[in-house]
Amino acid sequence: MTGTAIPQRDRPIGRELGFLILQTLAPEAGLSNIGWAFECAPDFDARMVERAMEWLLRRHPALRTTFPPDGEGGFVRRTTPRHDVRVELPVVQVDRGRLGSVVERLVARPFDVTRELPLRSALVAEAGAGPAVLVIVVHHIAVDATSAATLLDELDRTYQLLGQGGSPDEEEVTPPEPPAVSVPPASLAYWRDHLAGYDPRDMVLRGHQRVSEPRTFAGHTRVVALDDRVLASLQTLRKQLRATNNILLLGGFYALLMAHGAGPDLTVGTLVTERRDERDRPHVGHKAGMLALRVRAWADISFRDLVLATRQCFFDGMAHADADFDAVLPLIRPADDWRTPVFRQVFTYWPGGISLADADQRLSIGRTVPVQHVLSRYELVFNVMPAGAGLAVKATYSTELFDHDTVDRLLDRYLALVAAAAADPDARVADLLV
Repeated sequence: MTGTAIPQRDRPIGRELGFLILQTLAPEAGLSNIGWAFECAPDFDARMVERAMEWLLRRHPALRTTFPPDGEGGFVRRTTPRHDVRVELPVVQVDRGRLGSVVERLVARPFDVTRELPLRSALVAEAGAGPAVLVIVVHHIAVDATSAATLLDELDRTYQLLGQGGSPDEEEVTPPEPPAVSVPPASLAYWRDHLAGYDPRDMVLRGHQRVSEPRTFAGHTRVVALDDRVLASLQTLRKQLRATNNILLLGGFYALLMAHGAGPDLTVGTLVTERRDERDRPHVGHKAGMLALRVRAWADISFRDLVLATRQCFFDGMAHADADFDAVLPLIRPADDWRTPVFRQVFTYWPGGISLADADQRLSIGRTVPVQHVLSRYELVFNVMPAGAGLAVKATYSTELFDHDTVDRLLDRYLALVAAAAADPDARVADLLV
């Protein structure tokens, strides 16, 4: 492609470029894989799954887009014509006792999105034993938490419709226009000032260990539901502090990090959706951006003041979210680790994502089964997500840096802090954490 002018609309945008750089730096890690496994129902029909998958690919351009090199050190976006996609579900036969390990290996196998579509599937069958398992894997470049839920929901509904002899709507979902290439100078100036002088070493937690190269990104997860006491405390705090659950729980996360050695200059990453209205919800694609939110907390800060500072920081960040985070990076001091260019810890509040409780529900394809594939690009991530009628915190962490007991204690202290804050929001954070 050398010598050929490539329109800017055919270039990857910032977050896509971030995934491509990550693939270049860690091609064997599979850091961006999202996978599910389904124990196939007795009436499972592989051909109908193939047709349903083809329909998804034709409906959503992000699922049939690759990013080949442009010959000049960059990448170009290429979308396969919708009627050129074909899905053939490969069948993997395995020996008895090896089904689980093969499923995990399929989920972990890295994509190369410069040449392969970001969605794949396979059917794994164990010789002479039990039902087969359908494995579906998607690259994060093509979905966020909201559209991952959309993808599974549409796959299930389409599979059911085909089973009833129906035909799904062939209309393609037109994705929204990509964000403007130019970044408003005022937003760049805000982020430059907001992060000026920040040192990522301020966010090293007690218990953090140095690891030698090459890093494996090995990770693990812990999930804890918010019990009735914590949920009641949130309800009270919303009225007392006029803050949403997102702000209250993010403020609690800052408090937890401060109590474990970070700060008092605290910066965490948080994901925010770019889906502005219901018209954007059916669109499968990665429509989430990362904000680096910096709060300065003094030693005797109260929970109320910490929440107020968190709320102001969040609103200011949202007001300047038109500056894609990758455009901000060159303006600030990078960390000493390419994995975490600005922040080591991430907090997300994603009430519209896939419910943890729903993960155990039976789809028409079959019952979901757990997949043990956890890698962690960041040192610690708290993801608050729906769990039935309530909420749960899913902690994902680097096992190269923290052991399981340390993270269990972090979760316990976090929920205890939120539960105690409603009784006296003007209490010092340090006292609430005793």
